[in-house]
Amino acid sequence: MRFRNSLFLFTLVFMACAQCFSQNEKAFDFYSAGVRAGYAFNYGEAIANYSEAIKLKPDYTAAYFNRGVMLLKNKENENAINDFKIVIGQDSLYVDAYYYIGEGLLNKMKANEAIILFQKALTIVPTHKKSMIGMGMACYYVRKYAEAIDWYSRSIALDKKDAQLYYKRGLARYNSEDFEKSVLDFTTAIQLNDKYTQAFEYRGLSYRFLNSIENACSDWRIAATLGSTSAEESFNTYCK
Repeated sequence: MRFRNSLFLFTLVFMACAQCFSQNEKAFDFYSAGVRAGYAFNYGEAIANYSEAIKLKPDYTAAYFNRGVMLLKNKENENAINDFKIVIGQDSLYVDAYYYIGEGLLNKMKANEAIILFQKALTIVPTHKKSMIGMGMACYYVRKYAEAIDWYSRSIALDKKDAQLYYKRGLARYNSEDFEKSVLDFTTAIQLNDKYTQAFEYRGLSYRFLNSIENACSDWRIAATLGSTSAEESFNTYCK
């Protein structure tokens, strides 16, 4: 009798494990489909697949995280923030989740709140590049240009080949009326990316404030050929 009872219990446990394995396997299939849809820029489809994966596996941290990223790209900031909070609830050291909550808050024009999240990420990983850039952007939004310049400089120290970082620091310097240094930053951005339309345009604006109209017109002409209507307007206003 004991043998039969043990066999019955073993069968129940085996069946439960098999069902659990089957669910996890199906969850992974939906997760993989979500990844593929994300790479194809089908954000709605990706979100739907990650949601199905979560239904089957409610503690699926990676699915919550990836769904949050897709929700951000789909401009569903509040829902994205909620997913990243779940991720942090499951793993308090998940540094990218703190960063993306900050990004969602920036999208909602809550720069000061975003700074708190970026700081938390940097507490976990002091050289977290995305959070450094996030700090620069948040400081820029609240017009703390000196702090923005400092954070972009720290980011550049980690990656000297990122044209966008020089452009962002150039913008902060431009807005703090340090036009000579903004020209240097925009020039470096252009050297790294010779099709950087905004860098040409803002270098032109910097040259204008330095009374170097010939250089300004040259940059605006290039920016206009790259598709900037505002650079074309500046050229037509100051260069004819």
